Amino acid sequence: MTPTLAIPEISLGPLLLPGGLWLALAMFAAALLAARWRRRGDREAFAGDERVLWWALFAGAGGARLAYVLVQARAYADAPASLLNLRDGGWSLAGGIAAVGALLLFVGWRRAARRPGLRAGALGAALVLLVVAAFAFESGAARPPAPRFALERLSDGAPDDLRGRGPVLVMLWATWCPSCRRTMPRLREAAPRHPGIRIAYLNQGETRAEVQAYADEHALPAEDVLLDPALQWGQAAGVVGYPTLLLLDADGRVVARAVGELSPARIAVLLESAAAR
Repeated sequence: MTPTLAIPEISLGPLLLPGGLWLALAMFAAALLAARWRRRGDREAFAGDERVLWWALFAGAGGARLAYVLVQARAYADAPASLLNLRDGGWSLAGGIAAVGALLLFVGWRRAARRPGLRAGALGAALVLLVVAAFAFESGAARPPAPRFALERLSDGAPDDLRGRGPVLVMLWATWCPSCRRTMPRLREAAPRHPGIRIAYLNQGETRAEVQAYADEHALPAEDVLLDPALQWGQAAGVVGYPTLLLLDADGRVVARAVGELSPARIAVLLESAAAR
């Protein structure tokens, strides 16, 4: 099985940092530290390097977004407003690295005085990337199985473990979560275009009465809603923030993961990925 780069998100109290965001910040910090070390004793030279590295950070963000949008052009064409939703997780690590590399090479070619500091910064950022990738590839090499805790269907109270029914897209959510409230209607709207994929809304930590009241108010199909009042399933799956969407294959293994508010385009990408399996 081909390893995949799966960078986990980090929870800092109420703040949830997606994998790509904290990795980019860590690489940027490492680049600044390496450039400062290379330019130790020469504040003016480091100040020039620092300005370029800030521009590289912005270039990386722009390149990462543009590359992802171009690859997923069809999904964004159906939901053009999603282009402006920078919280939807639509970023390409390769595109970001390419943009940063191009900027640093251009500046280094035009300004020889910048080369030592930028070279050190690039090496510092690359070291962080390699270390994180080593662990991320190791954890993503094998598809982890979904937890085996029995869940309860809201509609009839019957047990359900989300297995043996082909691809399943599981949304872990809570009624108090604003991002969940915004993502759920988009997911429901996209579901009819992919009838072969089961979509399950797995509530986390709330009572049947609370979830039933929400389902009634928002016309949420009770047969698609599952309850995990003790948070057993979510904790076993390593969920640290809501909403979290997990794509399970026919064998009940987690093959894709998305965290945070998702745009219609990102939801389309996830469902198309499931349909292709």
